[in-house]
Amino acid sequence: MPCVRISTIAHHDSREIEWSILDRLTAFLRKLSPANKFHLVALVAAGSGPVRRLGRWLAFTAITEENAIYRDVYGEVPPLPSILNALTPTLAQNGGSQAIFALHKDTDFVDLKFFVEILGLALTDIDSYVKIDCALSPGSGGGHETSRSVLELVRHTLEYMHGRIVDTQAADLNKTRTKAALHDIYSRITYQRENALKRSAKQKNLKTFFNKP
Repeated sequence: MPCVRISTIAHHDSREIEWSILDRLTAFLRKLSPANKFHLVALVAAGSGPVRRLGRWLAFTAITEENAIYRDVYGEVPPLPSILNALTPTLAQNGGSQAIFALHKDTDFVDLKFFVEILGLALTDIDSYVKIDCALSPGSGGGHETSRSVLELVRHTLEYMHGRIVDTQAADLNKTRTKAALHDIYSRITYQRENALKRSAKQKNLKTFFNKP
């Protein structure tokens, strides 16, 4: 049965409660196996509203191996640059073997699949990331990015990672499942990002129309 509610009597108090719970769950999460980390994160992320936000941050701590999240950093979505940094070893042909997402001859694809699924739970609010990207992109026009955003870099890295996993004729089931999980995430990011940008552009056009003298 998923967690479904955190009291929202006061916004400030709710965030304090969430952060306090996150701090305790993060300490517990570090002791778990990749499989149990996924099950714990999935349990929390299955909630709604504040609980789902808590789930995103718990997933973030699992894939970035952050020991703690500072209270002033805790917000609607985890920072994408840190997620991109966690994925960076994927880009190296000989990435550090200790990195979660590194691909090498001894990669455990059972564990990697669990971490990929946890990553997917961290990236469940694409709309918020698109709003952040558009706000930070100079001359974005409110709905169009003028340069490759961090979200797009994350999507590209996941697609590249998918391509680097060699699974000829789907002969290795664990590799096949990992590739399928990666494909699901970067495809979802592509679809949700494009739709968020279209909605943003439409809203801007409506505001421009009604603000005409």
